[in-house]
Amino acid sequence: MIRFRKEPVLAIHWAGLVLPLRLDPKDKRAWQRIALEARTKSVRVVRRTIRGKTRWYAQLVQEGLAPQVRPVGEDVVGYDLGPSTVAFVSETDASLENLCPKVEQRWKETRRILRRMDGSRRSTNPENYDTEGRVKRGVKRWVRSERYKRRLRDLAETERRLAAARKTAHGNLANRILAQGKTVKGEKLCYRSFQKNFGRSVKVRTPGMWVERIRRKAESAGGGLLEIDPRKTRLSQFDHTTGQYVKKPLSLRTHVFGDGRTEPVQRDLYSAFLAKCSEKDFLDIRQVRKAWPGAEPLLRRAMSRGKEPARREGLSRPHVPDVRVGRPSKGETGKRSPADGRRPFRRDRGCCSASESPGESDLYSLERPGFSHGEDQKMSCRVHGIVAS
Repeated sequence: MIRFRKEPVLAIHWAGLVLPLRLDPKDKRAWQRIALEARTKSVRVVRRTIRGKTRWYAQLVQEGLAPQVRPVGEDVVGYDLGPSTVAFVSETDASLENLCPKVEQRWKETRRILRRMDGSRRSTNPENYDTEGRVKRGVKRWVRSERYKRRLRDLAETERRLAAARKTAHGNLANRILAQGKTVKGEKLCYRSFQKNFGRSVKVRTPGMWVERIRRKAESAGGGLLEIDPRKTRLSQFDHTTGQYVKKPLSLRTHVFGDGRTEPVQRDLYSAFLAKCSEKDFLDIRQVRKAWPGAEPLLRRAMSRGKEPARREGLSRPHVPDVRVGRPSKGETGKRSPADGRRPFRRDRGCCSASESPGESDLYSLERPGFSHGEDQKMSCRVHGIVAS
């Protein structure tokens, strides 16, 4: 049985083996220290492969709620989520921005790796394919070359970097929303439909995962996430100035009011405002009309911020670093001199955009979020996560 003991040092004990834990020496918000003061209910050791190195982590399940180290608001926040965008409105601010704006996958590099893997697999296993290049039926034995394994590791590292950057972006956005209010309201969506219609965008940004992330954080902070039934409320069709429901095509991103006096607003922002005034099964029209005079300037300001190229303030301030996830192209790694006995790399066309500056090409040297430079590459046991229960 694996046990976690605090004396004489923090360590994992298993079958006579003692593995001291390597904790975060900075612990800026004292979250680690507060979490370790609670009683440990269970522990497990997990293995992770990061940059080709095998590392071991200890996951502790602690008793109680997770420590609150960030400020949490008391207001109500409504949001409207799309495949790649999210709009949210609170009592004091509103914003419309892209979901994970700085996280993008380089599809050309991914396709290049997959094509080379397929060619390697076909060349080493010709007996598993018929004359038309299709895989034969039945039980087969597959031989993987060392080159194939190396490319498979490159692909796994690409996806790991993408997942780490996406997790950081999701957490930053959720923390900014919870700073406005711990009660969050939004429509209950079908994420399978998102996957079928917007596969690439959903694969990179994972809006469903973000919803679960903010649900967990809101419940831990004493609030919660209220999912509204879109079939009963029809937020995207309602017009509070006339009290009528009017269907609009998805291509129309502006809501035009029927009274003829109110200026149009962005569709997603207006739906987020209506979600803020809704309950689970109905829309409180009286509350909408009461809150509209104070919310209209916030929506107008959010619309104007979306048109400005300069740095924005408030909820729209970017918090995610410029991270591009993918395998570096041969041209980006730099040419090698012929003195080392290997031919120099050739720059592949189409790997970088024309507007990319020279400083943006060195994006693969970024450390994984949560790890500092100069960390030891040796196998050891670290605290990977502390889960409250």
